[in-house]
Amino acid sequence: MNNISSFIAELESLRSDMGKGKNALNSEDKKFIFERKLREFQDKEEQLQAEIQREIEDFFAYMNMKQASIETFNAIKEYVEAEIKKLEQSLKELNIK
Repeated sequence: MNNISSFIAELESLRSDMGKGKNALNSEDKKFIFERKLREFQDKEEQLQAEIQREIEDFFAYMNMKQASIETFNAIKEYVEAEIKKLEQSLKELNIK
């Protein structure tokens, strides 16, 4: 229990010391930190833009695939319709009752 109490006291001490560090930063340190954060956000923005571009490309690739599929089904349908007409015509010519 004593170890836990001393550990908590050390944590409280560290927490209070952490707040003091903000005021100790000079302008150069702040500039360095801000420039670093700016670069990190700019890098993240580029990554997000690249991801958006990949999603757009994936979308159009999917659309092209679906368009090809629809065109294939239409061609098959036209063939089936033509075969149906041929068979119906053949049946009419036989004129079996």
